Amino acid sequence: MSRSLGIADKPEECTENCGPQEVPEPGVLALVGLGLAGLAAVSRRRRKI
Repeated sequence: MSRSLGIADKPEECTENCGPQEVPEPGVLALVGLGLAGLAAVSRRRRKI
């Protein structure tokens, strides 16, 4: 069962995807959120005109 979760009990069992997983940085997530908020604001402004 440990192989189905990508977890290896012994180093020799690890063949792929056993390293540390990448986690998105908070700054990147904040930029994406600000971009989406900006797009929403522009679309609202265009609807009012």
